[in-house]
Amino acid sequence: MFPARIFLIGLSGGGKSTVGRLVAQRLGWEFADSDDEIERVARRSIPELFAKEGEARFREREAEALRALAAREPIMIATGGGAPTTPESRVALGNGFVVWLAVSPAEAARRLAGNPLTSERPLLAGDARARLEALLQARLELYRGADAAIDVDELDPEQVADEVVALWEEWRRDPLPPGQRFYGSQRAAPRPAPGHIPDPAAIVTTPQATYPVYVAEGVAGQLGAICRSIGLKGRAFCDQR
Repeated sequence: MFPARIFLIGLSGGGKSTVGRLVAQRLGWEFADSDDEIERVARRSIPELFAKEGEARFREREAEALRALAAREPIMIATGGGAPTTPESRVALGNGFVVWLAVSPAEAARRLAGNPLTSERPLLAGDARARLEALLQARLELYRGADAAIDVDELDPEQVADEVVALWEEWRRDPLPPGQRFYGSQRAAPRPAPGHIPDPAAIVTTPQATYPVYVAEGVAGQLGAICRSIGLKGRAFCDQR
C-alpha cells in the first residue's frame, strides 16, 4: 500500500504551508514544514543558514530534513521552493505523493508583498517578481515532475486543500509504479534552459546592505539578467583578470 504521506512543492507564495495545514486537518494527519524542521535541527533561522553556510550546505540540510520527515506517516509535508533541486531531496520526495502548487510569479509576488516574512527569504532579495520568474524558469521541469499539479492562482486555500485531498484519494487507489515516477529515483535534474539564472551561492549581509553572491559555470554571461532580477540598473564592465 502506498504510504500515507503527501509533499507539496512549488514557488514561495503558492500557499504550501497554509494549504498543508488544511489538508492535514481534513485527513487527520500530522503536518510538518521542512523549513521549520531545518531551523529546529540547526537552531538557526533560514536566512542565518544561507548567510553563514551558503546554499549548498542548506540543500544538504534540506535533504536530511526531508529524509527524516519521510520516515513518518501519516504526514502532510510542505517543502521549501528549492526542495526538488538536489537528487537526494528528490529521492526523499519519492516516499510520498508529490503535488505541485503551481502559482504564477505575478500572483506569488502579490501574495508575498503582504507577508511580513518575505524580507527574510534569502532567494527573493531585490525584485521579488523578477526573482520568482527566474526561479520558476530554473525549476520548471522539476516542478512538472510532480505526481499531480494544481493551478492555484484563482483558488483560495480551502479550495486548493479540497483539490489536494481529492487527488490523494484518487492516487492512493491507483498509484503509478515507481519506475514511472520522476521522484524517488537518482536520475539527474533536467539541464537548465539557456539563460536561466542560478540560485545564489550565499547571501551576504552587512550593516549597509544585503546582497547575493553567485558562483556557477558561465555565470558571467548571465550578469545582465542577474542584475535585473535583483533590481540593479546601469552598466557592468568585466575583464578576464
